[in-house]
Amino acid sequence: RIDLDTFKKSVVSSLQFQDQIRDIAVSPDWTLLFYRALDNFLWQTDLSGNTYQLVSLSADAVGFPDSYGWTSDGRYAYTGLYFDGIYEIDTYIPSVKKILRSKSLTDDHAVKLSRDGRTIIWTHHEYGSIAWVYLSRLDNLPLSYETSHVLWFGRTRFQDGGADAYFLDNETALLVIDTFELNLSPNFSHREWTEFHLVNTRTLYRQRVFMADQIIYSLSISNNGKNIVYIAHGVIYQLEVGIWVPKIVDKLDLSSDEGSYNYYIEEWSPDDRFFIVGKQYYLPTREYNDLLLYLLAGDGKWLFLGKVNSSARGLSWISNN
Repeated sequence: RIDLDTFKKSVVSSLQFQDQIRDIAVSPDWTLLFYRALDNFLWQTDLSGNTYQLVSLSADAVGFPDSYGWTSDGRYAYTGLYFDGIYEIDTYIPSVKKILRSKSLTDDHAVKLSRDGRTIIWTHHEYGSIAWVYLSRLDNLPLSYETSHVLWFGRTRFQDGGADAYFLDNETALLVIDTFELNLSPNFSHREWTEFHLVNTRTLYRQRVFMADQIIYSLSISNNGKNIVYIAHGVIYQLEVGIWVPKIVDKLDLSSDEGSYNYYIEEWSPDDRFFIVGKQYYLPTREYNDLLLYLLAGDGKWLFLGKVNSSARGLSWISNN
């Protein structure tokens, strides 16, 4: 636990694992952890140490930590596994059920749920960079490509990435698409950028609302769905939904004589007044992380409050302080 008044850290609970773990995800209320162990099983653990083996994964299967969609009561989680499908996890029992079987050698991932838990969005990738963003109702299980709606289709810049969707409210989704333009004649030129599209999930009407002149590498949306913070080329920007004019929050150092840094948006506080940026150091001798805290002041400007040293990546807000 990190106290934002004193910036002091204290241990709330400690868990020990017999094997190395990866692909860690945490429930929104910070009571459950999902992770993959060396035995290629997906596991669920609570803070008391109660551990359950959920499902066996293939050697190539990956449950991305940022691709779990949750119902508001925290009972059900949904995630996509590489070359496998989409699973529904009942954390109360606990048990798992495959609700979509992926096509051969394809990836279904980046799963998101609407706030009322009735609608699911996910990204489907084939041949690395050909992507579909699908929408379906959760009362129509199991999922299928044929009965789901296609919100977007195209080629993405990144292999198995670059096309994601986020719910702003129960009927509005934000599509974030990384794209590029390649011209071979008369002279070779290459341009890449990120686009935002708003989609009405009831009528399926889609409208492009913003174009960044560069690729966005990390993005987070406030809990009320009204503000977006993103990082591009070492600069933190803030966008107000509906206005779509970016404001610079801070300019970040990308490297020093010690080594290079990587930044990623972590989470917003429950009241949307704070957000945290993770700073990952790549040094010749070791890697470690810091957490950078920003506050939205009364005049609408973001203030950098300070830095907390952290040996591990990943956090979840317990309260506003």
